[in-house]
This record gives sequence, C-alpha cells and structure tokens, in this order.
Amino acid sequence: MRNRRRRSEDDQAEVQIPIPAMLDMTFQLLSFFILTFNPPSAGEGQMDMTLPAIGAAKAKEAEQTDPFALSSTEVEVPADVTVAVESLNGGIDKLTVREKEKTTPVADIKELRVVLQRLQQELGQANVKVEADSKLKYAGLIDIMDACLAAKFQSVGFVPPPDLGKGK
Repeated sequence: MRNRRRRSEDDQAEVQIPIPAMLDMTFQLLSFFILTFNPPSAGEGQMDMTLPAIGAAKAKEAEQTDPFALSSTEVEVPADVTVAVESLNGGIDKLTVREKEKTTPVADIKELRVVLQRLQQELGQANVKVEADSKLKYAGLIDIMDACLAAKFQSVGFVPPPDLGKGK
C-alpha cells in the first residue's frame, strides 16, 4: 500500500488545447472567405430619385416661395417628360410618354428607351417623372427607372396618378 500515491489537492488534470490545429482552421476559413468574396457590381449602386413631397404645396410656382420660410412641403417642379404607367394585374399593361403638349403611346420597355433617348437629345437637361399605378409591381417600376437612367435623365421622380374616381 505504500506504492500507491495519494492524490493531493494540488495535482490537477492538465488540459491540452491544440493551438496549431485551431490556427490551421482559422487560416482555412479566412482564405475561403477572401477567395469567395464577390464585390457588388456597379449596377447595384445607388439610384438617385426624388419622391413626391408629403402634403400640398401652397405656391403654384417655385419662384413664389420664400426661401427663408420653414415648410414641410415642397413645390412640385413641373416635369419636362412624364411616363404614365397603367397596370391591371401588377404588370405593365400600358405605357404613355407625355411631354409638354405631345402624348406618345409606347408598346414596351425597349421602345420606351428609344423614345426617352430621343427626348433627352431634343430637350437636353430635362427631368422625368413616373406616374405609376398603385397596382404596378416594383420590378416593373425598376424597369421603367432603368429605361429613364439609360436615356441619361439626371432627375427621375414620381408623381401620383390622376384620381379617376373624382367624377363619380
């Protein structure tokens, strides 16, 4: 019985942490994430657009406003070109391009790009407003905005569609 060692309170089991294996795994994960990183393309950037202001403007023209007065509403700048979109089931059912006195029906997005590019060349620095129906899905709205930006319009904004139920 003398050969038996007595355990003292100071004797504790020593834990071995495999540091080299953990470092290997860390470097493998780091290299995996570096090699599979895919930066966003230029097409996934920011789109400059203006949303309609909340409330109704009190002045009819931008020149009639007091630049020092505080206001929560903005005067709506009239659009040089308006793209009207009608939607019955969420898709683009009817496209119309309106400029000052002229209205042009458009068959599809490709023709819309051609018409907008022609108008941009004629008008120069013009702004365009999209008058979209509330039933239009966002994918269709993005296609129309892409057509406006491809035609080199700098300012793309939104206007509410005319209320067709006013006469009822």
